[in-house]
Amino acid sequence: YWLKCTCNDNAILVICSITGNIYIRCKELHSHLMDCIFAKNRITISLKKLREHSYKKVKRYDLYKQDFSLSTNDRIISNKNTTDKSLTRLGQVLYTIIDDSKVNIVKPDNQLSILEQLTNITAAFQDSNKLITKDIPLPKYYRYVLKEETLAQAKEILQKLQNRFPHHLCPFVLFTTVVTEIADNYFITKKSGKKYFVDNIISTTSGWINKKASAPYFLLTSTILNNDEILFKDAFALPIVSTASLMPVESNYERIIYKILFNQCKQYADIEIEKPLFDIFTDFIIHIKNKYQIFIEVLGSNNSDYIIQKQNIRKVAHNHCDIYLSIKAFELNSEYNQFIYNLRQAINRYI
Repeated sequence: YWLKCTCNDNAILVICSITGNIYIRCKELHSHLMDCIFAKNRITISLKKLREHSYKKVKRYDLYKQDFSLSTNDRIISNKNTTDKSLTRLGQVLYTIIDDSKVNIVKPDNQLSILEQLTNITAAFQDSNKLITKDIPLPKYYRYVLKEETLAQAKEILQKLQNRFPHHLCPFVLFTTVVTEIADNYFITKKSGKKYFVDNIISTTSGWINKKASAPYFLLTSTILNNDEILFKDAFALPIVSTASLMPVESNYERIIYKILFNQCKQYADIEIEKPLFDIFTDFIIHIKNKYQIFIEVLGSNNSDYIIQKQNIRKVAHNHCDIYLSIKAFELNSEYNQFIYNLRQAINRYI
């Protein structure tokens, strides 16, 4: 359960059980105002508990119930970078799948091929525990290849489902695909180069994202039946490192920094790079020997409010990692050498 704090509508309080007692804890300190009693006293739920019991992960995939719209940012997700960020329900589904498939965790010295990554994504969708609703498993309504043949299959499935789905749910079929370009209402796939139009505006990780600079994307789209024809109803586009790597990023700045981390880490064994997706205090985590953690924070602006938020995050993050490093990605030319030096020093401390 969670409550809104009186200090800020975007600040969430969690009701949790610790050793048999019930407590109210701050879920993310940085979202609270500085004079809030929770922020002042750092009354927070532990990082481990946040990661294991995140409410943001989707448990049921009953996407089109009643008048629910997947393209509307109806449920605000508190985000460490800006209070304007949010995820649509479709975005929550994709984040859950990415997290379950673990393609957001990479071993630089032994990176999976794109085929292996896509296989892991498909396996996450095929999980028998993922349900749309009772007795309706999600795997039956997911297709991992977007092409004319699978669209025809989706149409046939939806035609047969009209009288089988519960009356409060609209039948749908989900597709995932790597895309090289998106606009408000269309996307272009890498595989075929074909342009597909979407009924609602395509949503992304944030409203301020530069859609052109942030390409390529891994895209999740939903199809429904409209006048007996397939309609792409909604889509969520998640920026990825490249068409060969499904590692998610939130911006092109993050993509640039990730590539630097990858190149610096690939010479070592026992190192993994993670892009945390749920309730974490940093942009990337470097795991060393599955024991030590280096947090990497990517600074994308010198806006004063943004910097204050980052400073608050840093205060909290230090309690959950061995080393905390930040890089001003918008001033990379002047920051690069010092950052590389600090990164190597940090890695060599634990290798």
